[in-house]
Amino acid sequence: MQTSTHTAIAHRIARLSRYLFAAPSIALAAFVFAGCPQVDGDIVEPPVVVNECTKNSNCPEGFICVGGSCDIGDCDPTFTADTCGVAGALEDPDIGPYCCRIFQVCGFDRTCQAVEDGPFGGQCETAEDCPDPGQFCSAGFCYDAAGRTSCTGSFQ
Repeated sequence: MQTSTHTAIAHRIARLSRYLFAAPSIALAAFVFAGCPQVDGDIVEPPVVVNECTKNSNCPEGFICVGGSCDIGDCDPTFTADTCGVAGALEDPDIGPYCCRIFQVCGFDRTCQAVEDGPFGGQCETAEDCPDPGQFCSAGFCYDAAGRTSCTGSFQ
């Protein structure tokens, strides 16, 4: 009796294994014979990335002109505080967008970073730069206004 039960189970497993093999084969065949989808319309060309440049504004956003070619960066390390601090420099499209804030310098990776060992912090320039509402900016640091008393002119 047990032998016939085992045989029946073995036959069921054999039939199931044929279906388990057949299902993926049928799906693969349907995918292969379906072919590529037809697309109506024009072929869209990817935008051309400019690699040669003479000034930062020749490069796409997020890139700066370094040695005649566009490279990833937010700030131009050749721009000093003197360059960016000249009247009208921040409005100049070739200078302003590539300057760091007054409390920052352009790092080796061409991102604006806080001045190390500087007299000011690197968190803020105005209260709008502070992450939490109600904070104020003083010497490059954000402070909570709660519990503080205002200073008089003799303490500044």
